[in-house]
Amino acid sequence: MTLLSRQRIPLPDAILSLCLIAVAESEVWLGWHDGGDGVPGGPRWVEAIVLAVPAVALAWRRRSPTTTAVVIGGASVLQVAAVARYAPFLPLLLPLLLANYANAAHGRSRIRVLGLAAVAGGVAAVVGLIPEARTSSEALFSSVVVAGSWLVGDVVRQRQQRLEIVEAARDEWACAAVAAERVRIARELHDVVAHSVSVMGVQAGAARMLLDQDVAKARHALASIEATARDSVAELQRLLTILRTVDSDELEPQPTLSDLPALAAATRAAGLAVHLEADARAARLAPGPSLAAYRIVQEALTNVLKHARATRADVRVAVAGDALEVEVADDGRGVALRRRRGHGLIGMRERALLYGGTLEAGRRGDGGFTVRARFPLGGRST
Repeated sequence: MTLLSRQRIPLPDAILSLCLIAVAESEVWLGWHDGGDGVPGGPRWVEAIVLAVPAVALAWRRRSPTTTAVVIGGASVLQVAAVARYAPFLPLLLPLLLANYANAAHGRSRIRVLGLAAVAGGVAAVVGLIPEARTSSEALFSSVVVAGSWLVGDVVRQRQQRLEIVEAARDEWACAAVAAERVRIARELHDVVAHSVSVMGVQAGAARMLLDQDVAKARHALASIEATARDSVAELQRLLTILRTVDSDELEPQPTLSDLPALAAATRAAGLAVHLEADARAARLAPGPSLAAYRIVQEALTNVLKHARATRADVRVAVAGDALEVEVADDGRGVALRRRRGHGLIGMRERALLYGGTLEAGRRGDGGFTVRARFPLGGRST
């Protein structure tokens, strides 16, 4: 197993080669043939070696398909031309066809023709030198088999190439989607920070004016400035470490959890019955998590409208202990996750991770689909 691991030979390929070697050696040493059509064969030890070559080479057909085809084709010619007028199916012809398929499916484009020529030469030698194989029907059948194994391998090759192109395009799209979503989140966070700084400016002005008139009110304004500044610093740190900056002229005001009733009403107007259960404390959360939670609910409801064919969606927003919980569940047909892995799901997960939260999305046991997010609120002001 150490040798096989080092050579990277799959275990099924190794087992196949060992079985073919056993069959080949049995045919040679147990005297199952006399050379074919009464023609004496060569020395048995020579034939034993020649018939073992295709079985051994077949184990490398995935790593070196063209070389494998050339070796097996050459062994076929040597067998029928110099050793014996006999071409056993399992030890010789089957490896020839498998090598032809592997060469078409996995060989390099520029040298695949060498392997095809070797296989064609081996088959031509079998048909031309074995008397009972010289009929036109045998020649036609051999040509069809060689061409068919090549065409099947070539179809598999083209399919693999298309899959690789699609996979590469999907990876590029996913990267672009993540980048675009982060830019959008950056704009929203920038707006939140700008709002916080403006509030601090107003509160600082009020504190300055009240400092000589009402110390208690001035102290309260300063405490508010402190809390707002703490939240703003946290937002700026996330903005600088996770997201890239954008121009401030592209910023637009963004909603929070207090705008969920309006979102639910708009969704109802679109034809989906929405039941909203929102904890009043959620509306007083810091702007960042509130914005992220709102966007998750918005995107989840959009997915329900577009994909689920649902009649009802239940939205629950609650503050449980030190965490904000957001859940959107519908009674639709439970669309598979692969059809929902678009921009929206990527964005929802990015928003949750941005604030140290988690997001789960999947089908429910009784039908429908559920999106569930959880945001830790420890250390954040409300």
